[in-house]
Amino acid sequence: MAVLLLAALLSACTYSESLRQDEFWPLRPLPGAARGPALFYVTDRQPDGAGFGLTWGASLSCGRAVLTLGTQHGYDLAPGTEPAQSCDAPAALDDFVRRIADTARAANCDRLLVMVHGYNAVFRNTVLRSGQLAADMHWRCPVLLFSWSSEGRFNRYVADIERSGYAVPQVAALLKTAGRDMKLAVMGHSIGARIVLSALGRTCRDAPLRLADELVLAAPDVNAQPGNDDFGRFLSQVAPCVGRATVYVSDNDTALAGSQRRHGGIPRAGEKPHAALQYASRGPQMRVDVIDASQAPGDRAGHGYFSLAYEMTDDMEGVVTGLTAEQRLRRNGRGTLECEDAQACAAGRYMLYVTPERRPGFSIRLLRSLWRIILPLQ
Repeated sequence: MAVLLLAALLSACTYSESLRQDEFWPLRPLPGAARGPALFYVTDRQPDGAGFGLTWGASLSCGRAVLTLGTQHGYDLAPGTEPAQSCDAPAALDDFVRRIADTARAANCDRLLVMVHGYNAVFRNTVLRSGQLAADMHWRCPVLLFSWSSEGRFNRYVADIERSGYAVPQVAALLKTAGRDMKLAVMGHSIGARIVLSALGRTCRDAPLRLADELVLAAPDVNAQPGNDDFGRFLSQVAPCVGRATVYVSDNDTALAGSQRRHGGIPRAGEKPHAALQYASRGPQMRVDVIDASQAPGDRAGHGYFSLAYEMTDDMEGVVTGLTAEQRLRRNGRGTLECEDAQACAAGRYMLYVTPERRPGFSIRLLRSLWRIILPLQ
């Protein structure tokens, strides 16, 4: 027990992305894929040399990141990555989005995958993780990352919450602009899910047109308090503008458990799979599928399963290509989902299929239990 407590404390000290240099290997790469996907970015971070730092820049920059797949370090930014340009003016953002649309048409695509990351993130890692995710989902069209100004520190959650709010108007403008020329699949992780929902809600209120065919919300860090349910209200607000929402939840997510404490005990939408059943629906405007990913392998905190488990990326591949949950059910040894019971699946709630040997072991589950006690977010 003493060893596990010490391990938990020490791991927290090195859990800040700004103090780590991660590798981003595709989990299931396509054969011969030496280059990453066509990946564009928009960021409100302060420029820092050839890249971007950990502070808010109060203006938008944009560009294209060239990714290569090395033999030792997974994806990395190619030396020839082009310099960023200002996209702060609406005309400049329009020109940038048209460039992405031209890239899509050149690849015989009419779709764009938009990603918004969560807390404790730095620019380099958000770019590389986006490339890794797109590769694992075998996405052949362009990818657009919005990298907001997270400080990349495990103990700066509250500061990240504040900065994430600054990004909402910019993401709203970006989605509205990109949706004119391309079909969108939009993905938000953790706080990024909150940004995406806020931005979609704002844009949909002003012009209730289809903005996204697919909306993927992984571990959404949004209030889901009974009787005062922000997440449910967001879903209702964006319903006229989204074809389908897929929500991934896990009761092994210690980061969301910490968020709940920081929010005065208010439950988070991405942490309680059984409670999340209330969101599953087959309404006339937007279908909502809830996927219980509690058994997915991932990082020690249980928050990064969306990108660290091939079971997740395989299922998200089905989502962004338009497969229904019923089509993704496991049959004859194939499929990414299973039913806990027929009633739950009939209501739109499924479980991610994970083989027993891939599920978190005893030591990881114990460590996460200890983290819930000794490592509250600051």
